Amino acid sequence: MKRNSDFKRRAKLRVAKSLTKSKLGWKKEFLRGLLTLGGLFIVFGYPIWRFQSTLVPLSIPLICGVVFGLGVAAFVLKKYVTIWLLSVPIIIASGSLFCSLLFFINTVFADSKIVNIKVPITERYRLRRGSPRVFIQYEGISKTLNVTGTEKELFDSAHYVMLSAKKGALGYYIIKDEELTY
Repeated sequence: MKRNSDFKRRAKLRVAKSLTKSKLGWKKEFLRGLLTLGGLFIVFGYPIWRFQSTLVPLSIPLICGVVFGLGVAAFVLKKYVTIWLLSVPIIIASGSLFCSLLFFINTVFADSKIVNIKVPITERYRLRRGSPRVFIQYEGISKTLNVTGTEKELFDSAHYVMLSAKKGALGYYIIKDEELTY
């Protein structure tokens, strides 16, 4: 009889311990998932988000990312991994992380003075859903801008876009606001 009650007591302790572990495990898994999503945003989302609001040609971050990614992939594959199939994800992830760093430096250490730049509109179009867009060309840099909150008459008759921008630390303008003008 004593044996049976001892067995029940140990079983209850094991169940209580496993429940406590599973509660903590759920919180740890949630936190790990949240950190993973944050890391994915920093590596892949931040450079895309910042590229849209920076007057920089696509070739510069692309070339910088590929060169840095190739360097990291060569180092990692030579030192740690012998499977060459892993080189493509390493190149993409490390190159994108390097681009995030470049955009971060350009944005954080930007000049505080806002400059107004008047840029001619080269092309305009409306999507079925979403905001109207204008295509501009500034110092050899092509950019498509979403112009939200504009009336149809202003969108159709505007010839210029007035950009309010800050000069970034790396020399590329960061667009703060855009407005259609005649």
